[in-house]
Formats: sequence, C-alpha cells, structure tokens
Amino acid sequence: MSVWGRNKIIGLDVDEGLSVACELIRKAPRVTLTRYVKGASLAEVAANPLLKDAQVMVSIPTQIVLFRNFYTPAALAKSKGKNKVQDIIAFLVRQNLPFKLDECFWDAFIWGNHLHFIAAKKEMVEKYISQVEDAGLTCVGATVSPAALYNVLIYNYPGRQNARCAILNIRHTASDLLMYEPQKMWMYPLSVGKKDLKGSSESTQSFSLEVQRAFNAHYLQNPPAAAQTPGYFYLSGYEPSAEMTASLKKALPDFEIAALEPLTKVVSKGAVEDPSVMALGIGLGLSHFDIPGGLRTNLIKDKVAKNRWLATFAMMKTAAAVLISAVAAILLIRDIVLFNNFNKQAQVDRDTQAQVSSSLPQVKSLKEEKEKLGTVVNFLEAKLNQQMQYLKVLALISESKAASVLIKDFAAQKKESLLEVSLSGTAVTYEEINNFLANLKKNQDIKDVKVVASSFPALETETKAIDFKLRFDVQL
Repeated sequence: MSVWGRNKIIGLDVDEGLSVACELIRKAPRVTLTRYVKGASLAEVAANPLLKDAQVMVSIPTQIVLFRNFYTPAALAKSKGKNKVQDIIAFLVRQNLPFKLDECFWDAFIWGNHLHFIAAKKEMVEKYISQVEDAGLTCVGATVSPAALYNVLIYNYPGRQNARCAILNIRHTASDLLMYEPQKMWMYPLSVGKKDLKGSSESTQSFSLEVQRAFNAHYLQNPPAAAQTPGYFYLSGYEPSAEMTASLKKALPDFEIAALEPLTKVVSKGAVEDPSVMALGIGLGLSHFDIPGGLRTNLIKDKVAKNRWLATFAMMKTAAAVLISAVAAILLIRDIVLFNNFNKQAQVDRDTQAQVSSSLPQVKSLKEEKEKLGTVVNFLEAKLNQQMQYLKVLALISESKAASVLIKDFAAQKKESLLEVSLSGTAVTYEEINNFLANLKKNQDIKDVKVVASSFPALETETKAIDFKLRFDVQL
C-alpha cells in the first residue's frame, strides 16, 4: 500500500498509557472508520490482528517540532515555476532558522501570503519512528499532531475554515494547542497534561491558566483582526471533566467550547466509546488522503520514496541475475546435448567404416552447426557482459544521486574501451543536480561528466521538478 494515491490507511496515535489505531478507508465521496483498536501500550495495540503487516501514519510530538509561520516576501510570492515553495523556504531558512534543511525531516504549505514550515531533527524523528517499526509496523507517513487535528476539524466542520478556531489535544504528559485563523496557523506545545489534573480545583484552575497564558502570549505577537467574532475552542484527547470545561470557559470567554467530534462526517461501521480519544488517530488517517481544505503534510515522504526506489532497484537486480543464470543454463544444456549427439555420430562412423562416404556429409554438417552454435554462444556472452556493465553503471548512478532525483531515461553505447552513457531525469533543485554531478566525478571509472541540457519550467504545477540531461564515459 503506497502512501500516495491509495485509499486505505491506519492512523496510529501513541501516548503514554494509551495507544489508539484507527483504520480508515476512503471511497468517494466519504471516509469510513472500519475498525479501531486501543490499548495501554503500543505493544498491546500492535499485537492486534488489525495491525498485522499494517502501514501506518503516525504523529510527531509538537515538543520536538519547529513550526514557523512566515509572511511571504512579495518578490518570492510572485515567483513562478515548480520550485516556488523551495525558493521561499531556502530564503527563509537562511534568514531565520538555526539549522540546515538537510539535517531535518521537513514539509511546508502555503496559504495565501503565508508560508507554514514544519521541521524536526532527523535523529529525533528516527528515534521516535523506530519504536513503531520495532513493533512490526511499517511507517509510511509522519505529521505533527496539530496538523492532523486540523484535518479532523475541517473535514467534520467545513464551515470552520473561515472562522477563528483553537484545538487543545490533552495528552498524558504534555498537550498540543492549535490556533487557526483563515489561511494562518500556529502550533504550540504545552507543558501540562492529564497527569497534572489530579481531580482538585487547584489543578484544574492551574491547567486552565496555562492554556490562558498561551492564548495571551499568542495574541500579543499575533493580534486578531479588528471586530474579531467569537471563536470556537475544541477539546480532544483525554476527555476533560465538567469542572475543567467550566474553568476553560471562564478563562477564555471569547470562545465557544465543545468537544472535537471526529465522527460527524466520518462514517463508523461500529459503535465507538469515547470518540474524543480517537480524534488524533482519525486525523492522521485523514492526513493520508487528499481531503477538501485539508493538509497533506508528511515529514518523511522523501525517505519513504527513497526506500521504495531502493527496493524496486534491488528487485530489478535480482530479476536480472535470475535471467542471466537461466540463459546460461539453457546454453549449457544445448551445448551438452549437441556434444553428446556429435560423440554418438562419431561412434557410429567408427563402427560403420563401410558407410564412411555417406556419413561424411552428415559429420561435416554437424561441425558446421557446432561452429554456428559457438558463434551464437559468443554473441550471447557478449550481450550478457554488456548487460552486466549496464547494471554496474545503474548502480553507480543510484549511489550518486539524491532520493528526490528521478532518472527517466538511460542509454549507453560501447566504444572501444569506454561506455558512452547518456541519461535524463528530474530534480527538485539545481543544487541536487550539482551534487549528483559531483558524486559521479568522485568515481575513478567515470570520465568527462557534463550537463547536456536542463530546463526550468515556466508554469507552477503540483509536482516540483527540473528536467536535465547528462552525458559521461565509463572506463571498462
């Protein structure tokens, strides 16, 4: 099941003391919750038959994610072509962020004149995802929790897309806070969670004050528009008590407070207890689909694509090796059969000297056939050697390029002691093409690497790519 274009996914929400898995199937025009599992730990949930050989979308905690909301500079906002988002991100990262993009898993999306950038250090994301894969699952997507909760909100309440909204996802140790205005979003981690709600009025009030402080800090930096209408405040995760809800209403009088219902438009095939705890799991599943007004963010999409390409290439090499072995076996069997027939005929000739004159033409014919067979064998061996050389070159190309550089066409021609190679493909940026060239030049067997042609598309489309053509020689 591919992360792109398929209509079935499992959203996996892993939290301390409670893990939830939701299986979603999309069949236009609706999304259906077919099954769900919850347990005290990831191991307990992963042991359920529902998750056998499952491919899942998981959430990355807001606490390890860097989220930035940028007003897009006018010069970049007017840029055209497939690399618009990459151009904007490259500029903003150089100006504002304390790390390099190649150190992180990241994704971005543009709403109007604002670019929203999500990133997390690779080692931190890998450590978090490894616990999911160690449980026997395959992680095909990862997004930050508030982005998934936004998808739950917009899918189930499409009218909220033009309103001021907030979502508080109460988790065991720390909570997530999403602030949304039309075409603008902010994400904040909170240091309070269910563990801090000890059932006393003091703990409830302290929790509400922490949320209120986050709101106050947010609006000091991002004042709401004039005459802002009252907003909608939704609660998800661990279900709050009535006292908690009342305390939040008192702390946030400008917001209408309610539970985030994830099954308003998502069809459920069975009865669901406490749907609020499964809101994030359903949101992760919705993040896999292309829903109207939703976000399809996936921090590890490049990693998933690279792993699939490597698996395909390994399969191609295995198939080529099997084919070569089969051809060699067929040629060997034919040669053995011919050789045995020749020996039998020679024995007949020795036993029937009286028929030598009539047998000689047959012997001569057999010799001629053997010579022809030898020519065919030599030709096939040359072809097999050539194919092995091609596979070797393909392997060098695969090792030299980045995952997002795609090879569309490949051709090679042997000339004396060289193999003249030409290929064409697509890349996200010119830097990736330059890195590809530099890596090719590092190989001592590759000579005269040069770019024959490249193009920068004039129109902006969903797919971001630069077409290019390379030519180089391989020493045989």
